[in-house]
Amino acid sequence: MVGTVQCLDKQGLDIRATTAVNDNNITRCQICNNRVIKKLIPSEQHCHSCGRCICDLCAKNELLLQLCHKKDGVHACSTYFTGITKNSIPVTKLPRDPNKSILFGDFYYASLRSMIWIDLQEDHHLHIYTTKLDQMKNFSINLPDLREISFNKETQTFILNTNKSTYEFTIKLNHELILQDDEYINKNMKNITNKLLFYSDLWHNSMELARLKTIPSWYTRKRDSADSGISAI
Repeated sequence: MVGTVQCLDKQGLDIRATTAVNDNNITRCQICNNRVIKKLIPSEQHCHSCGRCICDLCAKNELLLQLCHKKDGVHACSTYFTGITKNSIPVTKLPRDPNKSILFGDFYYASLRSMIWIDLQEDHHLHIYTTKLDQMKNFSINLPDLREISFNKETQTFILNTNKSTYEFTIKLNHELILQDDEYINKNMKNITNKLLFYSDLWHNSMELARLKTIPSWYTRKRDSADSGISAI
């Protein structure tokens, strides 16, 4: 949960966050009062000023706070965001960039009990989207911060463990995968008998490399070539 966070803007404004609200008892966003699916929203999605649980729409405002020791912005409700950014430049969410996408595919998300789309990008994050055409992510998982990635071959489920949370993503038989068109991938696709196993291995290997802050060689080779493109398999 969020602890005490201090931030000074250009005017020396001292703002400290309260202890985050226990989101186990929250069914609606505490800012807009619209219904939220709490399992889709990670426990860290609280305002870093008031500590209230906020939905994805109300969490669109983000700030870079020095004492959070994070490269990405942290969520802030409109009151906190307005107060701290009167004399500073706000950090905004950027739409999904397919040119930096290594793997983009659909998974069954156990916590939500529905299908989602996951984008493994060059920043070594898994960016989670509700649908294939969504431009704004729901949340992201920093793979280098994971304690462990395991894969259950019987259920075709990836289990990602952090210090705070566990995520389970399952590949289905009709898994749709979008990636850079590559000769190595295409050649292997022609010679396999179990396409689902190939997809699983591709995701698993790519995520393990991302934990080491490394990008697959087949991706960098194609990305840096003159004829790079995107294909769906």
